[in-house]
Formats: sequence, structure tokens, C-alpha cells
Amino acid sequence: GVEASEMYFITGGEVSYDDLTSPELAIQLGSGEWLCEAVLWASMQHSGRLSVVSASAELLRLKANLFHALLANCQVWFQLRRYARLYVICALRENKHVHQISDLWGESALIKEITAQAFGIDPESRKSNKFC
Repeated sequence: GVEASEMYFITGGEVSYDDLTSPELAIQLGSGEWLCEAVLWASMQHSGRLSVVSASAELLRLKANLFHALLANCQVWFQLRRYARLYVICALRENKHVHQISDLWGESALIKEITAQAFGIDPESRKSNKFC
């Protein structure tokens, strides 16, 4: 795959993502969904192809290097580092190697639990790593 450098947010319409390593992971994404979050927390390569489904499809790109530069002086830097560590740990448990992390990895409920633990939102979630 190609080295990833950006995370993508779908802000309108629909797109289709075909995972070239696991064709059964082909999925359609719509407004409010995202892909390639792993690029913010680890070096990775794209594992699939993104295609436009509707003519009204719109994407917002977040460049990882600019994201890191902005975070350098962020008040929640410690929590973001903890989130990144938890994200990578969970991703590696499921994928065995950082280069096997799919552009789509990160089921919504799991991401919510990782976020809760990293930012201390839910005291119960800090007691164990049962979500990974």
C-alpha cells in the first residue's frame, strides 16, 4: 500500500471503501463517519481504495503532520498521548502488526471506550483494559 499521511472525514454524500487485503470489508461510509484515524497515532500504509458513490460526496482531510504540530501546545496533550497509546495497543491486538491496521479499523463503540479511558470520562472504564 501507499504510505498514509491523512485522516479523512466524510462531510457529505457517500463513499465506498474497498479493503484490498480483505475484500469482505468493503463498506459504504456517509456523513459523520471517518477513516484512516490510525495515521494520527502510528505510521501506516493504506490498505484499500476509496471511491465516490454519490456526486455530492465531500471529504475533509486532516494531515497527520499538521495535527501533530497543533497538538504540541495543546492543554490535553497528556490525554491525547494516552488515547494514542490505547488506540495502537488495541489495534495491534487485533491486527498483529501496525502495517496490517485497516484504514477502517476502529469500531465506534471501541473508540468511545478508548476515549472514555484516555480522558477519564467514565471512572468505570479506567479500572481495566477489558475493551481491547
